[in-house]
Amino acid sequence: MFWEFQFLTAFQKTANPFFDLFWTFITMFGEEVLIVAIVGLLYWCLNKDFAKCLAYSVLTSVAANGITKNIVGRDRPFQNKDWDIINKRPDTADGFSFPSGHTQVSTSLFVSMAIWIKKRWMWVLAIK
Repeated sequence: MFWEFQFLTAFQKTANPFFDLFWTFITMFGEEVLIVAIVGLLYWCLNKDFAKCLAYSVLTSVAANGITKNIVGRDRPFQNKDWDIINKRPDTADGFSFPSGHTQVSTSLFVSMAIWIKKRWMWVLAIK
């Protein structure tokens, strides 16, 4: 775990207002409000079956994430008092840290969309 704290400390040294805003924007793709908005928009404006499949995929991912977090039980890095890891979004950082809920949910959303859409540009977006 030592190398992880070193990495996080080094990564946080690169922080600046632009990157703070950029990474906050990227993180938002794993938040419930945006997921519900995307699924709702797709349901009412594009394809109901696609939106239902997308919703099931994301809900399955959320459930698996919660179960895995409780099994692993790993504390968040900023909870370790021996390190100077800064919690940039304390309102969204509760519970255990691994696996990352934001990362897992946004990955399930974008990969599910890429599988359905079957376009190269969507796979590029999903992988990035």
